[in-house]
Amino acid sequence: MTLQSSGPISMGDVCDEFDEVRYNIRLYSDLSFLIGHGHQPEYLSHFYGQSANAPINATGGIVSTNGAWKYHICQNTNGSTRFTVYDAAKGSIDNTIWRIIVGAGGGGGGGGNHHISGGASRCGGGGGGGYVNYIDYEAAPNQSNNCLAGKAGAGGGHSFMGSNGGSTVVDVSEFAGGGGGGSYSNGNTESGAYGGSGGGGAGKYGAGTAFPGGSGIQSSGGYGNSGGGGGGGGAAGNGAGATPGSSDPYRYGGNGAGGQYYAPTGVRYGAGGAGAGIGNQGTGGTSGGGNGGLSAYGNGAATGGSEFGAGGGGGGATNSGRDSEAGKPGANGVVMFGYKQW
Repeated sequence: MTLQSSGPISMGDVCDEFDEVRYNIRLYSDLSFLIGHGHQPEYLSHFYGQSANAPINATGGIVSTNGAWKYHICQNTNGSTRFTVYDAAKGSIDNTIWRIIVGAGGGGGGGGNHHISGGASRCGGGGGGGYVNYIDYEAAPNQSNNCLAGKAGAGGGHSFMGSNGGSTVVDVSEFAGGGGGGSYSNGNTESGAYGGSGGGGAGKYGAGTAFPGGSGIQSSGGYGNSGGGGGGGGAAGNGAGATPGSSDPYRYGGNGAGGQYYAPTGVRYGAGGAGAGIGNQGTGGTSGGGNGGLSAYGNGAATGGSEFGAGGGGGGATNSGRDSEAGKPGANGVVMFGYKQW
C-alpha cells in the first residue's frame, strides 16, 4: 500500500513497501540511508506518498484505456497478433487478466421472389452471432498468445444463404463463428446454418412449413415461418433463443437474440441478426445485431452486424418493382485482454 505522506516513517515501513530493495539499504545515524551500489544518500522522508505498486506490463494489439482498465484488442483478420506479458503486477494492484474471445458473426440470408409458387414470399433469415468465450487468469512474465480474429460472414445474394462467420483462433484453439442466415434457394436450404450460434431460417408468405434456425454451440436461431425470416441466434446466457418469424396475417420478421454480457467492458458480444419480414423489420439482438429488411410496407433496409461477433440482418423479398435485398454481413471476431492499472 502507498506510504503515508506525513508523520513518522521508519526504514521498516519502506522495506515492507519496497521489499525488493530490502538488502540494498544501509542506515546512517542521521536516518538517511544508501541505496544500491551508487551510495547516494536519501532521507526516509523522501518516501512520503510513494508506492511499489505497478500494473501488469504487456504489449500487443490496439491498446486503449477506460478508467482503471487497460485493453489490448486483437482484431486483425489477415494475420495473427501476439499478446505478451512482460511483468506481472506488483504491490496491491490486481494481477488478473480478463480475456474474451468472439467468433465472427454470420451473414444474413438473401431475399427471394415475392408472390410466386402459390403466393410464397421468400424473406432472408438473420445471421447467428459468433461463439463467445471469456476467462480470467493470473498474469505471469513471458506469457504469450497468438490471436487471429475471425472474418465476418458475407450476406447472401438473391435466394442464397448467408455465409458462416470465420472462427477466431487463439494459439491452437478455434472459436466458431455464427451460422449464416437461411434463404430460399430453388426449393432448398431454407434453414439457417450451424455455427457458434445458429442462423435463422428463411420464411415464406402463405401457408407452408416453418423452417428451423440453424443449431449452435451456445444457442440456436429462430424459426422462419410463413410470414418472415427467423432471427439469428445470439451467444448463450443472456442471448437465449432467437424469435421466430410470425405466421399470417402479420408476417413479421423474427428478432435476433442478444449477445453474451462481458462485465469488464459492459458490452454484449455475439448478438444475432434479425430476419426480414413482409409487414415489419425484425430487430437485431442487443449490442450490434443487424436489422432485417422490409419487403412490402415501407422502405426499411437490412443492416449489418455492428458489434464484434454480431450477425447480419436478412434481406427482404422482391415486391412491386423492388429488387430483392441481399443479406447483410456479420461483424468480425475479436480477442480482447483487459486488466486494471490501479
